[in-house]
Amino acid sequence: MFFFIFLIFLNTIIFLNLKIISNKIKIFDVPDNYRKIHDLKITKIGGIIFFVNIILVIAYLEKFKLSQNLIFLLFIFSLSFAISLIDDLKDIKPTYRLVSFYFIFFIWVIIDPDMQIASLKFITYNIDFNLGKFTYFITPLFILIFLNALNLYDGVNGQSASYALLFLVFFYLNNLNIYLYFYLIPFLIIFFFNNVRNKIFLGDTGITLLAVYISYVLIKDYNLNRNLYCDEIFLIMMLPGIDMLRVYFTRLIKKKDPFVSDKSHLHHILLRRISKQYVFLYQFIFISLILMSFYIYSVHFLIILFITLIIYSSTLIIFNDKNTKI
Repeated sequence: MFFFIFLIFLNTIIFLNLKIISNKIKIFDVPDNYRKIHDLKITKIGGIIFFVNIILVIAYLEKFKLSQNLIFLLFIFSLSFAISLIDDLKDIKPTYRLVSFYFIFFIWVIIDPDMQIASLKFITYNIDFNLGKFTYFITPLFILIFLNALNLYDGVNGQSASYALLFLVFFYLNNLNIYLYFYLIPFLIIFFFNNVRNKIFLGDTGITLLAVYISYVLIKDYNLNRNLYCDEIFLIMMLPGIDMLRVYFTRLIKKKDPFVSDKSHLHHILLRRISKQYVFLYQFIFISLILMSFYIYSVHFLIILFITLIIYSSTLIIFNDKNTKI
């Protein structure tokens, strides 16, 4: 409990001095009058603050002992942080960035057996599909896909932080090791309230670290405790995943580069009719209802998927008024 209180105190002090720190570090998200929806330049040091929190949490959970596991985790997170920080500063070409991250995740999977997804288990039809040696290639691909989906999902204030907090509920519902995530709550909550007030962004660094950390917790528990299934994981990743697939397929159909940013994401479409302060609530409630349907009301996974696709498609039709300016 002392460490939790310490993190509350630390993050409070940091965010109270946010203006001073951001002026020293000088990493800003500047409006481009096209894709970005904010009007003023906003600091992107949320990822840097998050990195500090993650390092402290990992060190604490490892009891501050310089073990092989601690050294390797610090290496993975630091390397991911460095690449995403360069991307925040210089805008790395998307293909280079994706290849770099895949290589990092591939090394991670090779060295740490507990990060290898050996089989795909589904609770819906009691299926267990063994991946064999393909696990070395498929596991880093899964992490990369989640990272990319989360990166596309992050586009409006409050969205990523509220989504991250939903994972705490998801871990609790699945009896996962909640302490691996519990100590990130002080940062997530304080960041959320500053983010919705348009004072700070996570940036690529924050989104990358969030995706890598969530992947770490999920895969570790999936392998060690064996009380988590692929279809359950897909439930909480369903909305960002579906939106990512639609965006990429739409760009390909229009013969555009799938990795070039545009304003075709769900949050951009919602912004045509909803104030940007409330867009994150739509998706937060959407995902909350998906989890409630499965865990509280025991609705069949395929029924949830079908209803989700209908609601998602209906939202696009209703809100996608091309004559309405964003």
